[in-house]
Amino acid sequence: MSVLRKNDPRAEYLANVQLFSGCSRDELHRIASTSTVVDVDAGRVLVREGEYRRDFFVIVDGHATVTIEGQHLATLGPGSFFGEMAMLNRSPRIATVTASEPMTILSFSALEFATLVASLPLPVARRMLAGMTARLGETDRRAVATEAGGTARSQPVGVGAGNSPGS
Repeated sequence: MSVLRKNDPRAEYLANVQLFSGCSRDELHRIASTSTVVDVDAGRVLVREGEYRRDFFVIVDGHATVTIEGQHLATLGPGSFFGEMAMLNRSPRIATVTASEPMTILSFSALEFATLVASLPLPVARRMLAGMTARLGETDRRAVATEAGGTARSQPVGVGAGNSPGS
């Protein structure tokens, strides 16, 4: 786990992500301390549909495409997060996420994140889980719309989408 620093840029960034927006400064620093900053090249597959990996990611900079069975579902940008569903319910990944340009992401391991959530005050953990649940609801709504003849989105999606500076 990283050393906690009061001016950790990871904590400053997380303050702009809706999933963590209700957290205090100290809570953001605790959350940030469990993350690793990763620079990603364009074209790199970050998660692959069907894999059983358990990490969770927040996009700091850049964009990624989301596909299911090769079909474009969405484009994720700064402030978006992904990987939380497989982390929480220990199921295989439901989509493939690929960097469409060079990116910077925060990576959270499942074990460290679960330990962190268990140590947070209950209201903070509930807010975070509520954000993840809202994301699942949005995914369900998109799936129903697509099955009813709608089209997949091409703009950023997710609870954290559109919450970064400049969005």
